[in-house]
Amino acid sequence: MTPRVREVLSWYASENPGVITNLTRLFNFGELSGTGRACFLVSPETYSKNLVSSLCQNQNSYDPNYHLELAMDSGVSAYIADYGTLQACLPQYAGEIPMLLNLNTMNNDVLTYTSEPKQALQLGCVGVSISIHQKSLLDNTQVQKLQKVFYQSKELGLVCVLHIFGNNELDQVAENTRIAVQLGAHITIVPMPSGQILNSTQEQAYKLVKLKFKKPVDRIKHITDCAFSGRRIVMIKQDDEISLNDCIIEAKDIARAGSFGTMVGLNGFKLSKEETIEGLSQLMSNFKAKEF
Repeated sequence: MTPRVREVLSWYASENPGVITNLTRLFNFGELSGTGRACFLVSPETYSKNLVSSLCQNQNSYDPNYHLELAMDSGVSAYIADYGTLQACLPQYAGEIPMLLNLNTMNNDVLTYTSEPKQALQLGCVGVSISIHQKSLLDNTQVQKLQKVFYQSKELGLVCVLHIFGNNELDQVAENTRIAVQLGAHITIVPMPSGQILNSTQEQAYKLVKLKFKKPVDRIKHITDCAFSGRRIVMIKQDDEISLNDCIIEAKDIARAGSFGTMVGLNGFKLSKEETIEGLSQLMSNFKAKEF
């Protein structure tokens, strides 16, 4: 195990051995093994609102095995998918790559759980992933349910990933990141922060301390700082609407800012398998090129 991975794991020393073991598996797998950084590939079913139109752009995408094989062949750190997708691929690919079970869906900003943590354990997953709209972070009922699921998952030794989506204004992403780590997420995934600020009071505070936020690198650095000064893992979810080539360009800023990595979704599934593997390889090379 590299010194960097040991350092990252030391920040989670209060967790049980199961969680630490599964975090170790995540950061010691794939092209980014040992760097303390990660790249997740997420199934198109997991977050897509227009699933059929997304799948038809690549006929291979109808086959759940195609997605998992793509994740394995590209050398990403982990693959995220729903219960049905993972169940259809196992036991053929059991143990081939760290997997995260997506536990929920969002309909009209309403969080609906479709799986339970114990199902992740049955499938051999290293952890669970929950996607939540930022509005739900202010809903007491949703937060209480989220905390309960986190507690159940941690008891089972599972890594807890919280993906927050919604507005990408800098102050909103920063606040959401802080809430996520306070709720106990091991890994927080947020959208690429823009240079806009929603709250005028927050904007004045930023200007008062002369916070740099004009460049993407500076904005991502601020988000990382909001996660206990970088002592909790924060990753960037790249927009599904941009091309994989644009994701590669963005990844340079994400890496330079000290973020722990990125999550890629539909950007790759629209291309051929060969093009996606090559693109993901270039993307991950950015995180290997420069250490923290």
